[in-house]
Amino acid sequence: MNYCFYVSGKASRLYKIIKYANKNFIKKIKFVYSDSKDNRYLKEILEDKSILYILKDFYELEKPDRNLKNSDNLLRLMKKNKIDYCFSFGDHILKGKILKEYKNKIINFHPSILPNYPGRNAIDKAINDNASILGNTAHFIDEGIDTGPIILQSVISSEAFYKNGYDFILDLQIEMLFNLDKLLENKKIKVEGNKVKIINADITKYFILPDIKD
Repeated sequence: MNYCFYVSGKASRLYKIIKYANKNFIKKIKFVYSDSKDNRYLKEILEDKSILYILKDFYELEKPDRNLKNSDNLLRLMKKNKIDYCFSFGDHILKGKILKEYKNKIINFHPSILPNYPGRNAIDKAINDNASILGNTAHFIDEGIDTGPIILQSVISSEAFYKNGYDFILDLQIEMLFNLDKLLENKKIKVEGNKVKIINADITKYFILPDIKD
């Protein structure tokens, strides 16, 4: 199984993923594609793990349609490195041929319980609406904005956010990623229409908030 990552900004989540990942997972990562100079510090970390780091600053791409040029750059790299799945923590919209050639192969991590609060600043939007629960969604990327088939979701209470902050929510994406790796490795994910079915998954589990102590 060959993976790649597409990242923007400081790529804090990827830094922690590399830190906590086992050797088997690290071996699957063929390259990290960044469109932001803000995460140049990643290069040293990735080189230590023998992972190729490629920087193509988004705002240095020629206009018009930087999103398409950025997407085509990533597509070329994915094809060259025979990538099976791409994990996206990127800020910019992927479009064009990459969405057809890698349909249901690019997984995005979004900090809300989709379909609620798609797009940017999702956590802030939820807090401003006094949402009682917050969380993350891992979904396949399609032509829309955060509209692709949902694979996994994580949920916490808003009170947990007020107590622990943004990273408490965002770091749940790390555990989600490692669970996705197991599902992909064992071919447990099946897409039917716009819905994901996880083979042999128990979907009867539930929890109640809050956890009341004696």
